[in-house]
Amino acid sequence: MNAPQPEALADDRWDRCGADVTYRTGAALWGVGIVLLTTTSCYITHAGGDLEPIAVVPTGSRPTLEYGVDSGPAYLNQKILKHWKDNGYIASATSVESLRFTGTADYNLTIDGFEWRQSGSRVFLNAVTFNFIPRTDIERLQVRYNLQSVRTGQRFTAQVTDSVKLTFQLFILLAYPWMGDGYSATSRAMADHLYQQLKDAGAFGSEGRAVE
Repeated sequence: MNAPQPEALADDRWDRCGADVTYRTGAALWGVGIVLLTTTSCYITHAGGDLEPIAVVPTGSRPTLEYGVDSGPAYLNQKILKHWKDNGYIASATSVESLRFTGTADYNLTIDGFEWRQSGSRVFLNAVTFNFIPRTDIERLQVRYNLQSVRTGQRFTAQVTDSVKLTFQLFILLAYPWMGDGYSATSRAMADHLYQQLKDAGAFGSEGRAVE
């Protein structure tokens, strides 16, 4: 059997190499396409508007809180308590595990709540077109705050319900800086209404540090 000529061997290797390069290039392009689809197919949030914005006037003190989440969306409650602190409603909010309060704060806060999502009517079309056909889901949020004064033992309760609209659409990632604006607006409205309800019930009176 005659051995292949050097030129023919070189040509054979080149053909195999060219086919391999073509395969890898095609696979890479498919990978890039999938990455683009998955990273540019996101959602943007819009406030549900169930709660009207209110003008909150804080009390003359900024109490300290210890809080524990019995149930409910943890991220939402973090945003609510951050809004309280940033706006001078409270001095601080410290998380405790398993509702094991230390008794060193002005108030103990137990948080209950839940969230559920109602899918839009275009779920199937949105899925099979990789978000080319948009859809809008509605996320319902409910939070109940059970507050107790450490000094007097008096209890106060507040509860609010609101919603967030989530629109899924291709290339909406381009609006990344504004994607969470609706959720933030809803959390601010819920925070203000919760505080106002507790204040109207008599909470946040004499406890806490005086506002400078």
